[in-house]
Amino acid sequence: MYHAFEVVKRNYSFKEYYRGFSIIVLRNSAANCCFFITKAELQKYSDVCDSIHKENLKNFCSGGFLGMFMSTLFYPLKVMKVTVQRQLGGPFIGFYQVAVLVYNRDGGGINNFYQGVLINASRSLLSWGVTNMTFEFLKKTI
Repeated sequence: MYHAFEVVKRNYSFKEYYRGFSIIVLRNSAANCCFFITKAELQKYSDVCDSIHKENLKNFCSGGFLGMFMSTLFYPLKVMKVTVQRQLGGPFIGFYQVAVLVYNRDGGGINNFYQGVLINASRSLLSWGVTNMTFEFLKKTI
């Protein structure tokens, strides 16, 4: 990683470190807001479990499936971010231009925005599940 930072610093401007920043901010802020608002609403209607194991499983499942849903919902923005960040140097292209570029790639179509979504959903299920379960456990323990 250090080598990559050095190559970018040596060959491109400082601005290159922020390629795709607006798409990242949009995706992360919208997805996280939706996740935490929905999680809070779900917890209002959730029963308290009688054992720590059931509570952990409930927190894993709720966080995992909610994270998987949000990650899938906002996946097109991730595809757009990766498309923008593939290029080093050159002009920075806007949101609309990236969307058109992704849409027209490989014969065109909306499917271009969802290539790899199943792998991403699987990863999100595990990572958000573990993160949510651990957070809720530590919140009660500490």
